[in-house]
Amino acid sequence: VLCRECEAEQSDQDDTTQKCFSLCKECHQVLHKHPAKRQHKDFHYLDTSGQDSKPLNPNIISFEQFNKDYQHILRLLNDQELDALIQDRIHALEHKFAFHRVFNNQREKESLRFSFQDFFTVPKVDTHIHSASVMTSLELLRFIKTKYETCPDDVVLLRSEDGSDYDDDVSVFEQETLSAEEVAKQNKNKKKVTLKQVIDELGIPIENLTTDSMNVSLSKRQTFGRFERFEASHNPFGNSTMRRVFLKKFNRVEGRYFAELLKQEIHSLENNKNCVMAEWRISIYGQSIHEWKKLGHWIVKNNLLSYKSLRWVVQIPRVYTEVYNRGQAKTIQEYLE
Repeated sequence: VLCRECEAEQSDQDDTTQKCFSLCKECHQVLHKHPAKRQHKDFHYLDTSGQDSKPLNPNIISFEQFNKDYQHILRLLNDQELDALIQDRIHALEHKFAFHRVFNNQREKESLRFSFQDFFTVPKVDTHIHSASVMTSLELLRFIKTKYETCPDDVVLLRSEDGSDYDDDVSVFEQETLSAEEVAKQNKNKKKVTLKQVIDELGIPIENLTTDSMNVSLSKRQTFGRFERFEASHNPFGNSTMRRVFLKKFNRVEGRYFAELLKQEIHSLENNKNCVMAEWRISIYGQSIHEWKKLGHWIVKNNLLSYKSLRWVVQIPRVYTEVYNRGQAKTIQEYLE
């Protein structure tokens, strides 16, 4: 790496790879090898051919300054008064927009009189839709009632002797590394629980289940910055077991119920005449080395693809701390792998 002055001095030399400045290993500041030029800021990358050069910004801050700025951002994020101010400003903007619509609604309608497109013919894409939030509460309720009537004896959970539920059965990919005796040993003391038993444990007769009792709808104000409330809003009837059975891709029934729900929505998208498309999101938590393979197997097996109306986005939630505390990953590198 050469600055312009040193580049001119060494233009007649063959060794164009010689460096005239470097980075301090401790503070990462730019250090010029020539004392008289330590304040020189005009540095350039120089190719080995000596012909092309690209500008380099040497203003690399120290780790101390970076950490100071980072801590300042964290304080802003955790400031409750600032959070309240932001919420108030958002509501103020919403009211201003409503005010605009009241006084300019007729004017906007007149401007659209000679337009050849309307809301129903313009392509629309629903973005950032979590896969567990794709269906409406009414559609989910009807699906639960249908499965209760048609598949009441499906084994949907494995339960230990103390009454706690297992999150997932041994997957087909994990069985590749286990013998048949080891798999049987792991499932030996697990009690099988049917779909009918899970729903009956809610204590509500199936005919009395309603969308209100499901309690899966929350406002933005209730969930803003509150991830635990957002997660709880996906528990039908406030029961995490119901979510594990119906809205999880890795479970005892291999995500079959969840896939059937999503296929219904894919079918509705493909048959929609209003040019509606969607971007659905699905999560990889980094809890197992087999998770990517299991996800691909689940998508292909259940044919959850639509090249016409749907695109999948795989997201990685910020749950490294939880994964680390459970002993599922010891370092960030292991978590990413």
